Amino acid sequence: MEEPYLRPLIKHLAPRVLTKRGSKLTWEAALVKADYQSPVARQYESPFLLGNQLAKRKELRPVLSQEQERLCGLELDGKPRLVRGVAGSGKTVVLAHWLMQTVQRLSSESSVRIWAVFGNRSLQSLIGESIVSAWETAMDDKPFPWDRVELHHIKEILEIMLPEVGLPAESVKFEYDIAAEAYLQRKPVSEISPRCDALFIDEAQDMGANTLKLLSALVRRTDMDNENSRSINIFYDNAQNIYGCSTPKWSDFGIDMRGRSTVMKESFRSTRPITELALNVLYQLKPPKANADHKELASLGLIERSTRNGADWWNVRFNQIDGPKPEFRRYANLEQEFEAIGDYCRELIETQGVQPSDICLIYNGSNIQYWLETKSMPRLAGLGVELSIQTNKPFERKNNALLATTSHSFKGYDSEIVIIPGVDQYKAQGKGVLANNLYVAMTRARSVLTLFSQQMNDRDAQLLYEVIERCLSRLSDTPEIESEISSQDDVVEILDHIGIEHRMWLKEVFKKGKVSQEPLIDKAGQIIAEPLISFLVGRQAYACFGNQLPSQPVLQKLEEFKVKAIVAGQQIMAKGE
Repeated sequence: MEEPYLRPLIKHLAPRVLTKRGSKLTWEAALVKADYQSPVARQYESPFLLGNQLAKRKELRPVLSQEQERLCGLELDGKPRLVRGVAGSGKTVVLAHWLMQTVQRLSSESSVRIWAVFGNRSLQSLIGESIVSAWETAMDDKPFPWDRVELHHIKEILEIMLPEVGLPAESVKFEYDIAAEAYLQRKPVSEISPRCDALFIDEAQDMGANTLKLLSALVRRTDMDNENSRSINIFYDNAQNIYGCSTPKWSDFGIDMRGRSTVMKESFRSTRPITELALNVLYQLKPPKANADHKELASLGLIERSTRNGADWWNVRFNQIDGPKPEFRRYANLEQEFEAIGDYCRELIETQGVQPSDICLIYNGSNIQYWLETKSMPRLAGLGVELSIQTNKPFERKNNALLATTSHSFKGYDSEIVIIPGVDQYKAQGKGVLANNLYVAMTRARSVLTLFSQQMNDRDAQLLYEVIERCLSRLSDTPEIESEISSQDDVVEILDHIGIEHRMWLKEVFKKGKVSQEPLIDKAGQIIAEPLISFLVGRQAYACFGNQLPSQPVLQKLEEFKVKAIVAGQQIMAKGE
């Protein structure tokens, strides 16, 4: 290759992510700090090797973004909170910090019980490790009080509770919401005894309304006259809703989330080409018109509708990390497909110096394991690489092991390189194409995404081929829009200060004139004022300080320099209009 495969990826990522409590590192300095080399690439020093570039990108992972810093440091008041966020925004990191803060807040109370509940067993170790990491960073050598914190799979809770109302524990299986509904039919919420003092629910979109209602009833109130005095912290992303659960209405649980809901607006996991492909494939397979979360993302400017070659396309604004375009490789039959997967893995490991542990194969079909073992792995002979198939349990990772798992099991995790074998098997009898499952699988990739398929003639497979290839074609037509990206980022940041209700006003401001967020200074370099934004419309200069005007001395200074002070939403006109 003439250029480093991921040079744009690293260069775009580092300036946005390398921020830790006000300090910044340059991306070049970050690359110098990285000293990892994969077993195969150890003999090479070339920055052109994909394995070396991935290693350098991984050096950026431990640093929190500004958004994550702000949320992790948010002071909790023991009342409900909802966090929604795009894939890769760091919801689990925030959950860990909030749980740690809750442990500290309730440290003086005896017999405190704090629960973290999840619906995916493989998340248990990830959540536990995230909690311990947050605790060790804040508390030095003091051991984490696991006697007060419990991590529970939802099935474990239901298996304990169902016999209490005469229902067999074994009836749970995987239909958690049906089991919760059966429990609530026999025992109303008003009769359920609280069992914990604070609750944290990860991947809540997979729980279902009845399950969430039941879990909410298990949290103790601090004020018996106030339904909203329960510490219920819910982490949610409807785009990753792989079980088809309906969006809950929080007020049905006695929870008032007004003013207590946060949307995490940045993702540092996948590159923009990966994220944009995944989102558009999802939306073409499952149009989002009635999806409230989609409407909110659009209203916040995190996704933006556009046109490519005369067709609708959704631009992603929550992730601006550049990187290589995903690939879709199709073969005549299964044997050729899985032999090609083996050859591709060998190329990555042997030629590009990629660690096997940086590769994850995410599948849906029940026969995939057989084909990987019999056709793909023989192509890796002599490399000392093994195949590790793990589902529905905490993951064990070894440097020489290729992990193969399902989208259900890999939720909450990511891998530098994701290979999706048998993409045409992302379908189910009676359900058709599993669009959300495929979206989850695609958005697990941080840097490189490659989809594989044989040639099938059934309707669902043909639909998948058509949509994926069409979206890849449109992805190639991405225009150069750096200036537009910059303004979109500014819009989101400013709206955090003035409120989403002023979005249309702010868009009009950006259309009318060049917007600056720098202080206003006179010719001598002295600061006149520090507005949220300033701009020029015609010959009239404006300064907006948010939702309130500045102090009288500042107003007088601005008037002296013929700058008009306004509040968000106020009409703006050029002189003479």
